[in-house]
Amino acid sequence: MRFASLGSGSKGNATLVQAGATCVMIDCGFSLKETEARLAR
Repeated sequence: MRFASLGSGSKGNATLVQAGATCVMIDCGFSLKETEARLAR
């Protein structure tokens, strides 16, 4: 199982949890555009 923080702060939070082929995003407080940019990093 892997955990990755895409960011945490006053503008939003997002955490990814991955287990095998399953990936779940928790508490996605960023806009779609910002989330896509952070996932691309």
